[in-house]
Amino acid sequence: MMVHVAEAGEARGRVVLRCGLSPAANDAALRVAIHLAKAYRSEIEGLFVEDRQVFAFAGYPFAREVAYADGALRPLDAGDLQRQYRALYEAESRHILISAAAAGVLARVQSVRDDEMTALVHCCAASGPWNVVVLPGTGTSSAAGSIGHVLDAVQDATGVVAVPRKFGVPSGPVVVAAEDEDRLPVMLRTAERLASVTGSPIRLLLIASAQDELPWLEAQARLLVAGQKHCEIELYDTSRAPVSALPEHIRKQRGSFLITRYGGFALPYDVREPVAGMLGIPVFSIR
Repeated sequence: MMVHVAEAGEARGRVVLRCGLSPAANDAALRVAIHLAKAYRSEIEGLFVEDRQVFAFAGYPFAREVAYADGALRPLDAGDLQRQYRALYEAESRHILISAAAAGVLARVQSVRDDEMTALVHCCAASGPWNVVVLPGTGTSSAAGSIGHVLDAVQDATGVVAVPRKFGVPSGPVVVAAEDEDRLPVMLRTAERLASVTGSPIRLLLIASAQDELPWLEAQARLLVAGQKHCEIELYDTSRAPVSALPEHIRKQRGSFLITRYGGFALPYDVREPVAGMLGIPVFSIR
């Protein structure tokens, strides 16, 4: 279970931003990272990864690359590859630092040559006590970029936020998809932090079977939100509405974030699609 960052010393945590992908995906992820950094009064650590497997491949005489402009094949030269990575890193670093400074957020960017998951493991282990990893949308459900693989591999990641490729400034309600009472306090505190940046309302979506847990879950939730004017509670009865309709139901909320548990109804273990892109909002997932 995710340890809430407020209990771990918020001032010492970081928002780790995986950067260096497409400009549109980078911009969307950066906006979300800045929002998170403001919410937790933390700094941003940009992580630019030079794929070491590509450099290893460049050492073979038969290695070729496809030119972006005309699709022509040409030899893959390690020196050219290094210069391309360096130019991308410098451009991305400037963009992150300027955008963060304009928002009043501290940031730094590091470049490493490694595979993506190992780089994330080392980056998050470097300092703590908490790290929230922000993943820009890739348009695919690749293992390296999936929420589950990051949570499994990066033990120092407090949570993972997957961001759609096309996403503007976070606005709308913070949606919390909760399924058990033990996680409710943590998820609500996280939602309060995110909502505090823009004054957004919180929409607590309780998911369970009416015959089993839903009445009890609702009672516990109402105790937690008693006196809060900007928190709405909605019940999703899985004995009446199919679980398969849940993503569309969440999408219609037009929220700024979805906070949920990895492995639950809203974000099952066997998800095959880029869930943030499917829902159209950043997905903040916990273990």
